[in-house]
Amino acid sequence: MQTQGHRLDEAYKGLIMLGAVFAYSTVLIGPYGWLKAAARAVGTPGWFAYAGGFLLLTLGIVPGIFWLCVHLGRVLSPLQSSDAAGAIVGRTKRTRGLFADYAAVLVPLGLAVWMAFTLSFALVNFSYAWPAETCPGSAKWTQCSLPGRPSSSTSAEC
Repeated sequence: MQTQGHRLDEAYKGLIMLGAVFAYSTVLIGPYGWLKAAARAVGTPGWFAYAGGFLLLTLGIVPGIFWLCVHLGRVLSPLQSSDAAGAIVGRTKRTRGLFADYAAVLVPLGLAVWMAFTLSFALVNFSYAWPAETCPGSAKWTQCSLPGRPSSSTSAEC
């Protein structure tokens, strides 16, 4: 695994991914009906407020908080420390380089969170499969009366 020399755009993409999954989870799965209604009402003032808040969160707030944490960690770290081999390492790396290096772990984390977000939709929809499969009338659906076909079944379960 590459531990140094990460690019800033990779870090930013990972942070955007985490911010977007948080926003989408809040809108699509969360209990806030007004937020879901604003997200679906494209072109209305509520939608523009939602879109602006989404962009502010994903492009500004989440990367800004991460940058502040990296900078604070750099400031609070001792001026000299030792690495695993015992060599003295000074505080020479800039916050920008640390930001990119630390954010490299956020890409796999973001992908895992997106998989969990997507799986939550699949599992909710899967809950309808078992009752449909165990329905006594589901095996005889071709025998039920359909538009344009006479019914060959007299059971009330169809």
